[in-house]
Amino acid sequence: ISLFNFTSAKDFINEYQSGQLPMNKDKNIFLVDYEFLEQDINGLEVIQKLGIAEQSILVTSRYEEKRILQSCNNLGVPLIPKGMVGFIPLE
Repeated sequence: ISLFNFTSAKDFINEYQSGQLPMNKDKNIFLVDYEFLEQDINGLEVIQKLGIAEQSILVTSRYEEKRILQSCNNLGVPLIPKGMVGFIPLE
């Protein structure tokens, strides 16, 4: 398992688009936070911009907000509460 952690949405987008991340569409899973502090883009926008909805899970403490739930449904992105992220098995 290779784990990559980004706190900057812009850095993640740049790394992904430049092909610098090892990619395997069948095996990659992106756990994307909804909020990026002091940034003008949210996790759903990142997922949509990169076209990675099928490989992504949105992680947020705002999981009960109807607007976010609807956006996840529209994109086909599963959502988990931030407090549950530690229970996702990575194998």
